[in-house]
Amino acid sequence: MENNLILPDLKDRIQALFIDLIVTFLFAFIMTKIFESMGEVSDHTRLWTFVCVFILYDPILTSLIGGTLGHRALNLRVRRSSNTTKNILFPVAIFRYLIKATLGVFSLLAVSMNSNGRAIHDLLSGSIVILKEKK
Repeated sequence: MENNLILPDLKDRIQALFIDLIVTFLFAFIMTKIFESMGEVSDHTRLWTFVCVFILYDPILTSLIGGTLGHRALNLRVRRSSNTTKNILFPVAIFRYLIKATLGVFSLLAVSMNSNGRAIHDLLSGSIVILKEKK
């Protein structure tokens, strides 16, 4: 891991999480309104839509653009700990998210307990959250 990285504190990461919760609930609300306007939409379609919103939001954005909308709003980026210039791969992002969702806040508490500021889900997935320098 590079020594010149700027690591966000726990407060920044929790703020990003709250932004993401708001965003995902807004997506779900919008999808509900769209389904209502369409009339007859199967329960199966509704279920899979909400699964995609709540489960795939984080991994897709993390692997494609280096973080969720909450991360981006706070200038945070999720990178590979072995090469902080690269985003994590989609399968790794899914694994990371599943650990984060399973352990919840307990995973984030590790940020303040280790010198490299990594949560449990970061340690297990080989990722790191860094503060992107402003240009």
